[in-house]
Order: sequence, then C-alpha cells, then structure tokens
Amino acid sequence: MAIELRRVILSANEFGSAIASFKRANDDFLPAGTVVECRVNQDASGRVKLRVPGAGPEELQQIVIPPAALTEILIRFCIENNISLPRIGRKRAVAHGDRAALAVHLGEPEGALSAAGVG
Repeated sequence: MAIELRRVILSANEFGSAIASFKRANDDFLPAGTVVECRVNQDASGRVKLRVPGAGPEELQQIVIPPAALTEILIRFCIENNISLPRIGRKRAVAHGDRAALAVHLGEPEGALSAAGVG
C-alpha cells in the first residue's frame, strides 16, 4: 500500500497568527494578555510568552502548550487558511527545526515506517 507523508510548516508569523486565532476562539485557552513570543519545542510542545495586564512591563508569563493542543491549533490554522487535510490521516504537531509543523500520515501504521528506518 502506498504511504503518504506530508508536513505543513508554518513561519514564525503564521505560528503567532495560529496561536492568536485559537485564543480568540477559545477564551479559556490562555490567560488574558498579549502574546509576545511563541515557539515550538523539539518535543512538539509550544511555548508562549504573555504580557499580562497589571503586571510590570518586564514581567512575562510563560505557558507551555502540550503537543495534543498544539495539534488542534495547527489543524485550525489549516482549515482557516484553506489548506486541505485528509480526514482519515493521522495528524500530529512536530518541530521542523525551530518551526511548528503539522505532520499528516496516510497508509501503514507509523511503527512500520520506524522499523523500516523511514520517518
């Protein structure tokens, strides 16, 4: 069976837009405040720095976004930007260097690829 592997890789600005869009749609996702910085960690978790109202100008709150939540954010970004995603594909957030990416996998189980030295 053919296997399809695909990555949608976001620029830093796109990643920031994805976080902000998800925050607007989900009030309880992040505390109130302005997103100052967002990055993806090598374990596919996200890291967001917020400037919280009432705090000093140098006081930033750092929030870690788990990989499952980051996957939801990236899927929403793709939907909002008309990037087609297969419904049946397995989707997960990954780090692509220092950029956030959505990996989509169709075909054999991922373990079969790892055993074959692919992926």
